[in-house]
Amino acid sequence: MKRWFRSDSAPDPGNAATLPDGLEVLEREAEQASLGSRGMPLNRAGDECMQAEESARALAYYGRAIDAYLHDGLPDLARGVA
Repeated sequence: MKRWFRSDSAPDPGNAATLPDGLEVLEREAEQASLGSRGMPLNRAGDECMQAEESARALAYYGRAIDAYLHDGLPDLARGVA
């Protein structure tokens, strides 16, 4: 089932085998994103990890998303992730 808020490249949370591949895609998206958009793929990676019940990995991605938003001068978005 495809949910409206997910990109085609995001892994299916019901299939843990696709999680590493999907995270690589989200990592590339974060690296290539423009200023102000770098935190979004990292936040999505955190969400995917949480859905796969990998909370430690999710917290690392959420931390990186917060850092990216703060670096991009978007403290309100960082606060939302936190």
